[in-house]
Amino acid sequence: MSTKIYNAYWFDGTLEELVKHLQDYRPKWREFQVNRLTQMAENDNLGLMNLTSRIRDESTKTFPTWTDYYDVRGSVVVYPHDGYIYVQVFLDHKGPEFVDERFHDWHYQNQSDPWYNFDDSINATDIPHWEQEWEQRRKVWDEIFSTDNSTPAEAGLSYDVASIYDFAQIAEEVWKRNSPKKKEL
Repeated sequence: MSTKIYNAYWFDGTLEELVKHLQDYRPKWREFQVNRLTQMAENDNLGLMNLTSRIRDESTKTFPTWTDYYDVRGSVVVYPHDGYIYVQVFLDHKGPEFVDERFHDWHYQNQSDPWYNFDDSINATDIPHWEQEWEQRRKVWDEIFSTDNSTPAEAGLSYDVASIYDFAQIAEEVWKRNSPKKKEL
């Protein structure tokens, strides 16, 4: 049996509300990346073309690493399932907060004890309720990731908060912010 870990949320809202949330988040993510890279690019002294190429190359790698400082990609995968909406977030944890009060934890992993076994505030009489919820989480994820749908891209709808179309715009904004500093030198 392979280990299954699903860090995700149940979204308490409509699909339209989630799409609006995603659309509103995109400019926040881009501004976060521009601010982050402005400091880095200033030290690296890259021209616009080199900066654009570096962002594109690192952001499109099949197997990114922790040293891909110019990787600006981010995505969210949405899984509509039995009338509910589940969301996995693949964003830099230091970025702007994505979740709000409509997002509820729907984490599941099959290789460890459920979280409630370690929570001293849980009354023993409540354990059957939590065990039922943990089993429900397992069932939901097993159904979402059936044998025909073994990856997020196959099982859900993927939304890029920064895509290939954003890379050049992010690079240009970073370069513009650093250009006046270079002229002063």
